Amino acid sequence: MYVSHCCFPLQQSFWQLQRILDTQPECPRHVTDIVLLVDSSGSIVPEDFGKMKRFLAEIMKRFRSTNTQFALMQYSNKYELHFDFMEYRRSHDPDHLVWTIEQLHGTTYTATAIQKVVRELFTSGKGARDEVTKVLIVITDGEKSGDPLSYSDVIPEAERAGIIRYAIGVGEAFSSDTAQQELQEIASEPTNEHVFRVDNFDTLQSIQSQLQEKIFTCKGPPDAMNMSLGFSLAAQGSQFL
Repeated sequence: MYVSHCCFPLQQSFWQLQRILDTQPECPRHVTDIVLLVDSSGSIVPEDFGKMKRFLAEIMKRFRSTNTQFALMQYSNKYELHFDFMEYRRSHDPDHLVWTIEQLHGTTYTATAIQKVVRELFTSGKGARDEVTKVLIVITDGEKSGDPLSYSDVIPEAERAGIIRYAIGVGEAFSSDTAQQELQEIASEPTNEHVFRVDNFDTLQSIQSQLQEKIFTCKGPPDAMNMSLGFSLAAQGSQFL
């Protein structure tokens, strides 16, 4: 965030001598690696699975003009990596990357799927980059079921890896307190900034802009920016005191 300003050196009679424009700092270039982790369990009907794929493609398209890489894995009690970061660099066409995905069916091993992403996808061997913002977006239609791991087994590992996690819960299953709690366990803190709930797969489209803004907000470190602005004003003003 930036407050633009100018300096106006004045004569003793307060006539303006000149106008000095401040140079606005450039918005920092964000470099982001995003993994899309998609629930593919049997509770999702094929029509809704198609709507979720459309949502994924649209999210990817929103980041086309940015320095962002994507990878995508679907899960049930099985796991399938559809493309990693290296494959994404070779083909930037979201429709081509997403529409060939076929639903796995089965139960819902969300915790184990998160562990696989942390250990197997955010790696240099899969094209992940060092010193970038790492984001995981988990989309699920219900609580995990039959998973041998709990979130306490895997979330600390994601935290240590510096992965920012967004949890998107779709459907009536997330009207219960326990299901809502599960989304909060998945998501980064503060959870109110990292959890999304939608009523059905049709309304997934309604959160596209909000999700994009949260992931890719153009802002620098507020304290550093304010300090820089203060010094700039002080330095320019002191020339004419």
